[in-house]
Amino acid sequence: MSYLIESVLWPEMKKLEPDSKLGGILADKPGYHNTRNRLRAQGLRWDYSIRLPRDRKGPGDAAAAIDWTFPDAQAGRFTTIARYSKRLLDAGRVRDPRTYAMREFYGNVDADHDVEGWDFVRDKAATSDDSHLWHIHISVRRAYVNDREAIDAIVSILGGESLGDWQRRWGHGPRPVTRPRTYRVRAGDTLTGIARRYRTTVNTLCRLNHISDPDVLADGQVLRLT
Repeated sequence: MSYLIESVLWPEMKKLEPDSKLGGILADKPGYHNTRNRLRAQGLRWDYSIRLPRDRKGPGDAAAAIDWTFPDAQAGRFTTIARYSKRLLDAGRVRDPRTYAMREFYGNVDADHDVEGWDFVRDKAATSDDSHLWHIHISVRRAYVNDREAIDAIVSILGGESLGDWQRRWGHGPRPVTRPRTYRVRAGDTLTGIARRYRTTVNTLCRLNHISDPDVLADGQVLRLT
């Protein structure tokens, strides 16, 4: 099953681009296209898509990625795929709050023959194989595959809606900016989430706290923020 990725995200993608195709959601291979239950049954308990706290939550029978295929890009015309890829990349670069449910995306931002993407957990650029010149891959943190607001946040970015308009639709006011010097890690925290909350970067937190693996945090750990 794929829950809201299939029933909400894909139909909204189709509305944005009626000629686009569903490249796939569930696939029996490592990563977010597979289900957590199946990966564990296959002995892949340390697959990157089920290792982090937010990927250990959510339905175990749900695929958590989608491939959005553009026939015009397959024919060598990249304008359409570049439009949506750029919106996703821009959102990652500015740490748009709406990206909280995504793990990564790959696509074609520059309408060229290079694949661009963003890792929303590690807060840095990413890339993948050449098939992403003509299809966009989006993976969703498994805790959010059945979360309507989280899926709508992705739709909002793809559709070019402003952050303010999306926040108003969901009743979110602007968040106050706080500048504490330290933060105590709680269950479910990630460095990406902490960085967004306190207007800093994952790289800065790693440097200040001598962290070599940004995916490993301990409950109760005290992080320097400045």
